[in-house]
Amino acid sequence: MRGIRALAPAMVITALAATASPAAATIVARDISIVMDQANDEHKGDIGKTHEARIYYDDAKIDPVTKRVPILHQQHTPMLIPYHPDPAIMPVGNAWLDLSSKPYRYHMAASPAVQPLANGKLPWAPYAIVFDEDSQRMTIRRQSDGVLELSGKYTVSEEAHTGPDVDQVIYGKGPPAGAKLPPGMGGPPPGAEGRPAGGPPAGMKPPPVTPLKVRKGAKLVALSVDIVIDQVAPEDEGEYAVGKHDTARIVYDETAVDPVTKTVPILEESHLIAGHYHPNRETRASVLDLSQKPYRLTYVSSVTHGRPLVVVFEGAGERMAILARPDFHMLIAGKYAIDPKPVPYDPAHPDR
Repeated sequence: MRGIRALAPAMVITALAATASPAAATIVARDISIVMDQANDEHKGDIGKTHEARIYYDDAKIDPVTKRVPILHQQHTPMLIPYHPDPAIMPVGNAWLDLSSKPYRYHMAASPAVQPLANGKLPWAPYAIVFDEDSQRMTIRRQSDGVLELSGKYTVSEEAHTGPDVDQVIYGKGPPAGAKLPPGMGGPPPGAEGRPAGGPPAGMKPPPVTPLKVRKGAKLVALSVDIVIDQVAPEDEGEYAVGKHDTARIVYDETAVDPVTKTVPILEESHLIAGHYHPNRETRASVLDLSQKPYRLTYVSSVTHGRPLVVVFEGAGERMAILARPDFHMLIAGKYAIDPKPVPYDPAHPDR
């Protein structure tokens, strides 16, 4: 979505490799939220939205006098892009966190490299990004003329994250598992062979998902949904294009199908994002009609995939749309087609 597209380049900030060994250091991760309050015309839809990043540092490197610590890596979240440090995308050699007082102050200045598309063109203009420790603002400007693109007040979380998943980001080796990332987000350009450098590795803990409430004797099955995009808001043109395909999945209980109407509520809807399904199980406003082919789904629900959204499936016209909250303007829309072939579904393993 646009939050990923517009900020992903801004938030995709990587670092030089850590110099301390895992045994001698505790890697700490802290989240940063940025509330956008300034934008040019191209990005005006981002005003009022909150974007997120995550920074990593070695607590053994905190200066005992100044309480400042150099930054090892920064990611765009919640997609954890890029997963491992990669100074080719954006070095954080000029980045540090000041822990001497609250709110914490973060400084970073960089000019990220922009990954070309397969046709050799850039998905967005080269830019410069600054986190200013005095004003506590994040600002993105075009490199060519210095024009402001986005800016907003940032807050560094007081909550510190540590543990194996955090260590894996800095010390992990080899390419992480995952599907192709959006253009310009690191890794090979579209169409290139091999895995990108930005997706989370196999075994990375997914975000918490509301448990499915399944009645005894239920038989859960999943259907794949293909959406052909035919409308794209200007703010999402960096990620989506007319004619491209989006993938979703719906889950229902075969034993709950009404024998007369052949309708059934769905229990889960999820979109495939960066190689992983992101389940939404708030599906009370849903009806899947299996009485004729093509199947038709009527469904609406609020979700959060990097930013607050509303997902709508309209049954009569077989269309899907994703809207931005809180103003509900359209981001993408298109015709959907539900594959009628059901496959068994295990809610404990939503990515299978």
